[in-house]
Amino acid sequence: PGPGRGRQPRILVGCADGTVKRFDTEEGIFQGQRHCPGGEGTFRGLAQADGNLITCVDSGILRVWHDSEKETSSDPLLELRVGPEVCRMRQDPAHPHMVATGGKENALKVWDLQGSKEPVFKAKNVRNDWLNLRVPIWEQDIQFLPGSQKLVTCTGYQQVRQHLIAACCWVEAAS
Repeated sequence: PGPGRGRQPRILVGCADGTVKRFDTEEGIFQGQRHCPGGEGTFRGLAQADGNLITCVDSGILRVWHDSEKETSSDPLLELRVGPEVCRMRQDPAHPHMVATGGKENALKVWDLQGSKEPVFKAKNVRNDWLNLRVPIWEQDIQFLPGSQKLVTCTGYQQVRQHLIAACCWVEAAS
């Protein structure tokens, strides 16, 4: 089954040395790996789309790589700087070329990996609190809501926020 359509037979595992391994849950074994160097810190998101591997690390370097055992080049197909202190990169299961990123003082952004190097959506600043103090940003996790143009974030400050993403971000097939 494709992304978001049932059980996933493969799991991506990010290692501290920058290697990404593919584990086949049906066979119970690792079936290949790729070294993905660059950026500082640990992996904060791993995904696959169109036969390519997508990685994002703490320091905010998001890269798209050829996902092939035969591909030995250490050069990524695409590199984006998504902001410092990334806590999460999450792929939209319904639109695998779309990913969202966020982190500590790094507001939610949605990226089209087939488009420009600029985000297609940026979250607006949260209003000041009841004491008129700035509300800090700390996006810990992100989830796309199936069948909608919404996503939800949870913060390191026990807050949950829902974001409506502009319709321009996704092109739906005409029915």
